[in-house]
Amino acid sequence: AGGAGPSGSRAPPPKAAEPSAPLTLTEARVAALRAAKESVKAGASVPRDVVVYRTTGRSLQAAIHEAEALMPEFFEVTASDVGGSLSGAGRGPGPAAAGLASGAAPAVQTKAMRELHRLERLPTYPRTVVRVRISSDWLLQACFHPQEPVGHLAEALAREWLQPAPGEPPLTLHTTPPLCRLDPVKSFAEAGLVPAAVVHAAWASPDAGEVALRPELLASAVDVAE
Repeated sequence: AGGAGPSGSRAPPPKAAEPSAPLTLTEARVAALRAAKESVKAGASVPRDVVVYRTTGRSLQAAIHEAEALMPEFFEVTASDVGGSLSGAGRGPGPAAAGLASGAAPAVQTKAMRELHRLERLPTYPRTVVRVRISSDWLLQACFHPQEPVGHLAEALAREWLQPAPGEPPLTLHTTPPLCRLDPVKSFAEAGLVPAAVVHAAWASPDAGEVALRPELLASAVDVAE
């Protein structure tokens, strides 16, 4: 008969997948807060407000020091830079934090409880200000929604802001120190690039040379030090 093995016995039916355990109330709250504050959100975007800063004629570190001396707020992100905090700031701590603030001895916390505590205290912002270092001479600043994927920055650089590289290699992004390569799938919030960050860009292929801004952007550059 069909389905019988060599000995005439039927093969055992495949085991049904075991149902996953239902989420606890804490885990469900964590999932909801993560979706609201950190996870990539489809369609999230803000005006880029691109600005290019020129630091020609000096090392990047020296230019940064001079810029800070001339305008201390240049590398300091303020509420006006990001439009102010939408939540978290000026708001009382969440339930998990309230017990600690009251001075009560904290109970033993599970991983989900610790994550809930973190997310409850996490402020949200309408945008994040990202500055991309382009060699020692240029800084490109652009704005992104905290829940956009980091890949949107790489795409905008490769398609709109950087001169094309031979062979069109992919672009890699990293922060330093320490060296940390950015996952293009993660949101800016998940990657810790909120409310502001300095990012380095490089072509994945060593034959592509250094990244360089397009001429039309260089023509509109702003000096940050004289």
